[in-house]
Parts: sequence; structure tokens; C-alpha cells
Amino acid sequence: GESLDEGRLRDHVESLVDAGVHGLVLAAGTGEFAFLSEDEKRRIFRIGIDQVAGRIPVICQTSAITTVDAIENSRAAVDQGASAVMVLPPYFEGPFERGVMYHYEKLARALDVPIVLYNIPVNSGFDITPEVYRRLIALENVDYIKDSTGDLVRLQQLIGIGGNVLSGADPLAPYALMSGAAGWIWGAANVMPQECVTLWDHVTSGRLAEALDLWRRMLPANLYFWDNPHGAEYNSAVKTATNMVGRAVGPCRRPVLPMTRQGRVALQAALSTLPTNRVDRDRLVFREWDDERDWLVRMTDRAGVGRPRAEEASRCPSTSPTRRPWPPLSSPPPGPSSAAGASTRPPERRSPHSTRPPVPSWHGSRSATPKTSTGPSLRPAPPSKRARGDGWPLPSASGSSCGSPPWSRPTPTSWP
Repeated sequence: GESLDEGRLRDHVESLVDAGVHGLVLAAGTGEFAFLSEDEKRRIFRIGIDQVAGRIPVICQTSAITTVDAIENSRAAVDQGASAVMVLPPYFEGPFERGVMYHYEKLARALDVPIVLYNIPVNSGFDITPEVYRRLIALENVDYIKDSTGDLVRLQQLIGIGGNVLSGADPLAPYALMSGAAGWIWGAANVMPQECVTLWDHVTSGRLAEALDLWRRMLPANLYFWDNPHGAEYNSAVKTATNMVGRAVGPCRRPVLPMTRQGRVALQAALSTLPTNRVDRDRLVFREWDDERDWLVRMTDRAGVGRPRAEEASRCPSTSPTRRPWPPLSSPPPGPSSAAGASTRPPERRSPHSTRPPVPSWHGSRSATPKTSTGPSLRPAPPSKRARGDGWPLPSASGSSCGSPPWSRPTPTSWP
């Protein structure tokens, strides 16, 4: 969410330790480090390390664009008790190979804990190729690499060079381990930690048939995290799934938006095959986009980003923050119809979003006299008096009215 919840973070860390995971990585990709301030990252380090209390190793992700900042972040993590640090190549207008080598050389000299190289070129803009890895692994303290390219051929090339290769591609998990990877660092462990630990035990103990049988049940969700047709980012899908299985971690920080209704339905189906962290398909109730939009508006207001409704009303007292009633259409007075065949027409139902002109209201009463008679004329209201159909006047030629019309502000509804 928009703020760090220490209680939820401690509960989540504790649930992962209880599930038997072999280590934790704090403030990395799934931990949304790119959306966190430096103070928030260091607070996460302190809380996570304190909650683990030495029961398992803790790796802190300390990447920075400059070498000086990366060293400072890493030393701060080590001082708080980090077992190792994980560092990206300098990203966004970062250097070429010579600068990347310089970056890691300085880090290796400044630290006395293991350094995990973090290779995710689609986001960092620099690919630690096997040739570059061969040179980096020769540096003191550079003992590991997390490879998130999702390329099994690349992974086996890195394994062949040496060092400790950790797979960061969820859909490759069992095959990476069978190929000789030292382990995984993956977001799916937040969703299904018991299944991940069991999969590790099966593969490392040679129970490959059991491993693949378990993997068939884990695969739908892991494939969905990695690639899906509903526009759900990896972090959004993983955090949604984590919430679905009962570990309350909240939403992603904006501008990453919640998943769509269709996406959540598909993700729920994928999670229904898990043996331990299974989600029942009938357990959740989903809303349409209008409700999603209203939830986003209210979340914005609570975070202090949006303009409060009261402030908007005081700034523009002529506009009402609530929906105005639809103007009634006049109807003919009750009475018997004439022989000419005049009938009573019911008011037309119109959508507030319709672009079709509204049915005009009539001045006077509708006469039962044929048009050739001299009775009251059927005269429509002047254009300046017409309404859009929901009570909001058409904008004048001199400019638009203050505030936003009621059809653009949905009435708040409850969110479970």
C-alpha cells in the first residue's frame, strides 16, 4: 500500500519462517524496492531481520544507481545483521561493461559478506551474460547470482561456469534445480511457501516423480504470475494471490493498479489446484469496474493524494458532490383518450452516459385533439432549459462548470 505496515510485515515474515523457507530476501523486486524510499528500505531491513531473529539467513537488496550509494546501502544492511546483499547492475542510463565491473569491484572491496549478483535485464537494462559472469565470479565475495531471464539454456550456461546460481524465473523452478541450480529466489514463495519447500525436498532427495506431480499443481499459478492475458503485472498478481490465500500483505503501491475482475477470477482458478494454499473458487466475490474505480478513489482520498470531497464542495459551492435526481418528464393529465387515438406515452428511460438528446419536456398539457385542431400546441422546451437527463445542465458557451458532473463521480460503496 501507500504506507509501510509493520504489523503485517512481521506477520508475513513469521508465516514464511513457520512454513520452512530456507531464507528471506528483503526489499527486492517483489518487495517493490523501486517504489520505496531509502528510509522505508532500511526500516524493512530492521523489521525483517529482527523478526527472523537468526533462524534463517536474510539477504537485503541494496541496489543503487551510484556506486557510493550502493556501498552505503549495503553497509547499513550489514550493520543491521544482513547475511548477504543482493545488488543489481547500475540501472537507467547505467554504464556499459567496464562500469559494471568497476561497480562490483568496489562493492566487493567494501564489504565482508557475500554479494548476490541480480540479473534481470528486462528491468535493469544490462544483461550479465555468461562472459561477464565469468569475470565477476572471480571477485572476492561475489559468490552468487540470481538469474531472472527465464532462459533455461542461459541458466545452464551459468551453472557450468561455477559459483552458486539461483533461479529467479518461477516457471523454471523444478527444472532449474534438476539442472544444478543452488536454489530459487522467487515471488511465488510468498503465495505457496509450503509447496515450495516440499518441491525442494522432493527434487534434492531424488523423488523426481513426486516433484513433477506436485509441480503440475503449482504450475498454473506460476505461469500466470509470469505471463497472463489480463494485463496483471508480476507484483500485482503475486500480491493478489498472497492476499487470496490468507496472508494479508495489502495492494501494490501506485501506479501499479489492482487486478481486473477477469484477472482475479482466472488467478483464483489457478490457485485452486494447490494442495496446501488452495483457494476455493466460490470463496471470493468480485465487483465490476465501477466498484473498482470507486475503491481506487476512496483509497486515494485516505492516502491524502486525492482532493477531499468536502474541499471540492467548498471550492465550488454550486456543485453538489452527490448525484442529483433525474428531472421528471411531464406526462399528460389523466383522462380518457379521444377518438382521434391520442395515447399516454411513458417517460423514456435513458442512461446518464447516453449521447442521444433527451426527450423534450412539454409546456402545457398534451391535448387529445388532432394536430389540425386549434388546441394547445406541443412546444418543446428551449435548448437552454434542457437537461442531460440526470439533472446536470449543459455547459455554457463561455466555458465548463466548476467541478466534475455527477456521472463522473460514482457514489461510494462498501468494500469487504
